[in-house]
Amino acid sequence: MLYLVRHGQTEFNVQERIQGLCDSALTEKGRADAAKLAKALADVDFKEVYASALGRAIQTAEIVQGSRGLPVHSLPELNEMGFGIWEGRTVTELKQIGAGDLADYRYHPQNYLPPEGGQSFAEMFKQVEKAGHFLFERAKNQDILAVSHGACIKAFCCFWQGKKIDEVWEPPLIENTGLTLIDCSGERPKFVLIGDLKHLQE
Repeated sequence: MLYLVRHGQTEFNVQERIQGLCDSALTEKGRADAAKLAKALADVDFKEVYASALGRAIQTAEIVQGSRGLPVHSLPELNEMGFGIWEGRTVTELKQIGAGDLADYRYHPQNYLPPEGGQSFAEMFKQVEKAGHFLFERAKNQDILAVSHGACIKAFCCFWQGKKIDEVWEPPLIENTGLTLIDCSGERPKFVLIGDLKHLQE
């Protein structure tokens, strides 16, 4: 079984800044929410732990795995979508400089043209295809924890459910510490949960 988790809340999340491949630290809430997920998954016998190469994902993975003491393996294919020159700026700032493609990113992803240095959804689909091939094989006969990012997980779910780019933002959205549970025992991955947040209700 593959336990795919979005990282905890970060300082940039609170400030509504575009993160992408830049990074910011988990907030106190982000760490606390990750600890709640760790408690909810305490009985899962994780054999391997993976995270994107970004600090916020690695920190979340370390919290969620708890006292198991497993190494957190870096998997760059789990990295967040790159937003190039948008990174570090707020949505308000982008609107002020006339970043018209911001609306396409959210509402018309099939038409989205990434900013300088950024990634397209087609590029993200290729990235998550690689991530899936690797993780599904690792999770075929054992429980695996993998920590990634909002847009990456949405692209992952969309691609591996056979959907198109224009369907990438269909509900549910993936909130911080949202859990996506994927059964990898068959020929095709089976999505059991997507973006589940029950651990925050306890």
